[in-house]
Amino acid sequence: MRVFKLPKSITEELNRLLREYWWGKQENKGRIHWCAWNHMRNSKAKGGLGFRDLEYFNLALFAKQGWRLIQHPESLAAKIISAKYYPKETFLQAKLKRTASFIWRSIFSAKPLLEASHIWRIGDGRRTSVWKNKWLPGTTSHMIQSPIKDSDPEAVVASLID
Repeated sequence: MRVFKLPKSITEELNRLLREYWWGKQENKGRIHWCAWNHMRNSKAKGGLGFRDLEYFNLALFAKQGWRLIQHPESLAAKIISAKYYPKETFLQAKLKRTASFIWRSIFSAKPLLEASHIWRIGDGRRTSVWKNKWLPGTTSHMIQSPIKDSDPEAVVASLID
């Protein structure tokens, strides 16, 4: 599950088998389901049993791989993948090529999840775009909402700092 994205049909089948095992289903005998499966999937802190939906778990594993590519660009795996799929940009700027491998397509499938949940650290502001990066705390999108008019569309945050 960490290397290949499982097809939805397989994750649904695995989830079904897990439910049937937990509820004690036997051939030609049904059991009473005392609790909805969605409730059982809730975390233990929320009163559920903490069962994972395997489709989401599979996606979370790829998000973890993508996060490693972002945080450790000097690792051997990151160097190989970046040289092949995004040599002049970062993981978050990469595009999916038609000839991409299944492993890269699997990792790339988690990119929207990473984009939705991260925010830039400014640092010195030389690599953070004013208009293209999420860098503002407290707003819903973490980006400037006004349109670019007279400003430089390639401006960086460092140009705003005295």
